[in-house]
Amino acid sequence: MTLRLLWDFRGPNAQGIAEHFVNHLRTYAQRHELEDPPMGALENRPGWWSAYLEAPEADFPELKKHLKPHRVIQVTDE
Repeated sequence: MTLRLLWDFRGPNAQGIAEHFVNHLRTYAQRHELEDPPMGALENRPGWWSAYLEAPEADFPELKKHLKPHRVIQVTDE
């Protein structure tokens, strides 16, 4: 199962903050030798953006400990 870890940002600068946060996620992934996990920023609603990182469920405890996501959802594996 794949999980999507999300960090939510709200307000007029939410998009820029979410996109900047993705840079930090990319740095974390490189330093911890994660194999190119899907990540990015997405708009949930106007003024509400999220940065996300997808990872296998087995990696979740370590990622949760270090990255402290705001919320987590299950992603359908195709």
